[in-house]
Amino acid sequence: MDMAWFIYTISLMLLMIIACSTCFMVWVLTSRRDWLVAAAAFVCYVLEVSVIFYGEYMGDKPYLTGYFNDGLQWPWLTIPLDVILVTLVWSWARERVHAPLGRRQVAIFAVVFGVVAVAVAPIGSLTGAWRNMLFWGWRDLGVIFSVWFGYWWYQKRASKNERVDIERSKPFFRVVAVLSLVMLCEDIFFIMIFHPETTAGTPLHSFFWHLTERNMTENAIVIICAVRTIMGARDLMMVYAQHPAESSGDHEADRYSSDIGARLPRFCDQYAISQREREVLRLVLLKKSTQEIASDLFISTGTVKAHLHRIYSKVGTTNRQDLATAFWKF
Repeated sequence: MDMAWFIYTISLMLLMIIACSTCFMVWVLTSRRDWLVAAAAFVCYVLEVSVIFYGEYMGDKPYLTGYFNDGLQWPWLTIPLDVILVTLVWSWARERVHAPLGRRQVAIFAVVFGVVAVAVAPIGSLTGAWRNMLFWGWRDLGVIFSVWFGYWWYQKRASKNERVDIERSKPFFRVVAVLSLVMLCEDIFFIMIFHPETTAGTPLHSFFWHLTERNMTENAIVIICAVRTIMGARDLMMVYAQHPAESSGDHEADRYSSDIGARLPRFCDQYAISQREREVLRLVLLKKSTQEIASDLFISTGTVKAHLHRIYSKVGTTNRQDLATAFWKF
C-alpha cells in the first residue's frame, strides 16, 4: 500500500512539473499571461503535494485517529501556499473568460481570502474538526467561486465574440464545476463524518491514513487540467514552430483576443489566406475600422476593402461579424 501511494504521488508531481514546463514555454513564445498564471499554479500545487509527501515519508504525519483534531503541521507554509494557489486559480478563470484583471483586483482577492484563511486556520489552541473543516472548506469554496465566476461572466458579461471563444471551454468548465462540489463533499465526509477508529487493525487503516490531506477529487481536477494544458500547449507550440508570434502592440487588444496569435495561422492555412490578407484579418478581429486598418498598414481604404472582399469569399462570409464568428468557432 505504501509503495502504491509513493508511486502515485511521484507520478502526480511529475505530471504537474511537465504541465508547468509546457505552460512556461508557451508563455515564452506567446507572452500570454494566462499561461504564466497556469504555470505558477502548477508549481504551487507541486509544493503543496511535496509538503504532504515529506510528512508521510519522514514520519511526521499524525496518526489517523486524531488527525483532524490536530492543527496544521506547518501553518507558515500551508496557509501561504493555500492563499497563493486559490488566487492563481481565480486569476486564471478571469483571464480565460476575458474578464478585466489588474494588480489591484488580484491584491484585493488575495488579501480578503488570506485574512479569512488565517482567521479560520486550525493553529495553536484553536484546533478540532470544525476548525479543520472551516479552513479546508474555505479553500474549496475559493475554487468553487472561481469556476462559477467564470460561468457567470460567460452568461452575463461576455461579448458575442468572447462567448464564441469561451464556448470551446464549456465542457471543461462544466466538469470542473461538478467536481469542485464533489471535492467539498469529500472534505465534509472525511473531516466531519468519517470515524477512522472503525478501520483500526485492517488494511483500510493505512489507506485512509494516506487519504488525509489528500483530496482525491481535487487530484482528479488537477490531473484533468494538466492533461488539457499539455495537449493545448502541444498544439500551440506546433503552430509557433512554423509561424512567428505576433502582437498588436496594444495590451488591452492582445488581452481581449488572448489566443488570437495561435489560432490565426491555422485559420489562414485552412482558408488559403495570404500574408497581406492575414494582416488585414488580424486588425479586423481587433475591431479596427477600415480607415484605421489602412493607416496601420499604409495602404488605401479601397485596398483594405478589396482584401476584405477576398477574405469573405474564401471563408464563406459576407460581413465582419460573420467573419469574426467563423474565426472564433475555428
